[in-house]
Amino acid sequence: MDDTVIEHQKCEICFGFMVVEHVHLLIIISNHAKRK
Repeated sequence: MDDTVIEHQKCEICFGFMVVEHVHLLIIISNHAKRK
């Protein structure tokens, strides 16, 4: 396997993780807003 391919896969995994974390934060924020 090529080094660039491995790096690209790492980047995609990192990006997917960032998106999941961002969505998680939005859910928490909206839940707090609903409680008030």
